[in-house]
Amino acid sequence: MNGRAFTRRRLIQLAGTSVVVGVSGCLASDDGESDADGYAPPSVTQTTQTNETMSAMGNESSSPTPVDEDSFKTRPTRGVSVPLVPTDVAYAWYRNREARFVDARNGGYNESHISGAVRSPAPNGQTSDDPVESWPKSDRIVTYCRCPHHMSALRAANLINQGYERVYALDKGFDDWIEHGHPIAGSNVEKQPNRQTITGTTAPKFAGETAWAFHRKSDQQEATGIEKSGQYVLNLPFYDVTDDSMIEIKTPEYTIEKSLGELTSATITPAGTLSQNVQ
Repeated sequence: MNGRAFTRRRLIQLAGTSVVVGVSGCLASDDGESDADGYAPPSVTQTTQTNETMSAMGNESSSPTPVDEDSFKTRPTRGVSVPLVPTDVAYAWYRNREARFVDARNGGYNESHISGAVRSPAPNGQTSDDPVESWPKSDRIVTYCRCPHHMSALRAANLINQGYERVYALDKGFDDWIEHGHPIAGSNVEKQPNRQTITGTTAPKFAGETAWAFHRKSDQQEATGIEKSGQYVLNLPFYDVTDDSMIEIKTPEYTIEKSLGELTSATITPAGTLSQNVQ
């Protein structure tokens, strides 16, 4: 695999399609999970194992399916190739407590997150007492975000560059995890972010670098890659923002701060100004 040293081909055993691998619906909590360590809580794994055992008893033809990690897609990020783990594989690791999960978003964790996951926002984690700092470098780590994997890839790349040996980003992101009915927790798991899209352009020489969006008042942020043409598209999954909320856009070429309504109704030019979209 590019950018990573593997001495042998590793196979992951997944449950067959006839075995129920999820719990019915999403598990929710409002306690903030102050004792989270990145692993699935024991209550989640016990419930899942019970469901799987009952299903397997009713269908003896189910069998494990091998999955080759070398088949994972990768995302080039900050000089390394970040492996993108599919949701079904990530969930197999999760329910067996074979991986720790890291929420790479900078906002939204309290409302909802993968049950047991810790908050360690992209790109560098929390400014003090980041929970990942105490983890062994050999632990398997899965980062995730909602965009679906730009923020998580930034966090994963940072961890890989720090010497963590088995780091992955969740390929289709947190939304796909939720759609599959996998366990989540938080103070308001039914709450949805106010999804908005901001488009802009920079000089093509900045292709491959990052464009950022910040809502400073709530400390929420989002990021995306700049394309070869210099264009970028920021999909903002921000909570509790309105058209009047001030959003800062930062690229290697410029910084601009305007209301969300202004930014979503225009395109940001390479000069850092707004060009109104034609209706």
